[in-house]
Formats: sequence, C-alpha cells, structure tokens
Amino acid sequence: AASDVYKRQRRVRARRIELMTTSGDVELEGELALRGKLLISSLHGNITVRVRGRGQLSVRARGKQVDLGTTKTKLVKGVTLAELGSGDDRSSVDLRSRHGAIAFAVNW
Repeated sequence: AASDVYKRQRRVRARRIELMTTSGDVELEGELALRGKLLISSLHGNITVRVRGRGQLSVRARGKQVDLGTTKTKLVKGVTLAELGSGDDRSSVDLRSRHGAIAFAVNW
C-alpha cells in the first residue's frame, strides 16, 4: 500500500525535530537532546512517542484521547500538560492531533 512507503526507520540527530502530516499515524522512538524541542502534528492520525529521558521534560498534548503515561498532568483549555524529570536542562515535547489519539511514554 502507498502508506507503507513511509513506514521506514530513520535515524535523526537534531536539537529541534518537527513532524507534520494530515492523515497518517506517527510513531517515534528515541532519545531527546538536552534542551531539545520535539513537535509532532497529525490532523487525522494517532501519535505514539516513546523516549529515553534526561533532564527535565515539559510535555504539551492536545488530541481526541491523551495518555502521557503519568498521573501528574493538568488540563488547561483542552491541552494536557505535564512536567517530568528534574534538572536545569529542559526539553519540550508538543504533540497535536485533532482527530487521533496521543500516547507518550518516557523511560528514565
């Protein structure tokens, strides 16, 4: 199928990563750079992110269904927020899907 073309694995090293699609699921597994920024947006697809954590993580997620893997979340104007980890080096994660589900997990 045409969508299978995009199911390849890629290795990317960057302080700022932005992935955007209108229809399609996004799965990302990796390590966030200290003080890095990750933005993933999908209009109709589900977003699944698994990262190895270092330092402090600031996570923002907006979706039809949101699971940030922690009970330490708060909902502000439809956006689920979580502050995870500790340290001076803060990385940020922003996950958005208007019609899909969002799942985020961090392994310390």
